Amino acid sequence: MRTRAVPGTSGASRSRTSEEDGLRLELERHPVRVHVRPAHVVDAVLPPHGLVKPQLDDAVREASKRIGLTARELEIVGHLVQRHTDQEIATQLFISTRTVTTHVSAVLRKLGVSSRREVAARAHDLGLST
Repeated sequence: MRTRAVPGTSGASRSRTSEEDGLRLELERHPVRVHVRPAHVVDAVLPPHGLVKPQLDDAVREASKRIGLTARELEIVGHLVQRHTDQEIATQLFISTRTVTTHVSAVLRKLGVSSRREVAARAHDLGLST
């Protein structure tokens, strides 16, 4: 691996590898586009004190452990009970729709149901929702 000194560094010199050079050139050819939300939109989405994880009561925590649901899958169950779409869930949890799809599939499998509507009924039966 070829290395060379990084310009603008002082003291202990840091070396840049040919891999880093290649990545830099690739990024220059294909710039990454980042969508930044205006501050007023972010403030409307997030509570002023930041992200808040909902507190689960002990009965729900025990029921989800018994079934083998992760904390994230339990969040997904809550959204499915409220009949949210994958896109709505993704937006609220700041994850991709593909990740939501993966979580939904895991929830369906673990609850032994075949539809999102059945998730709500099963969750109620198991004490995962009210």
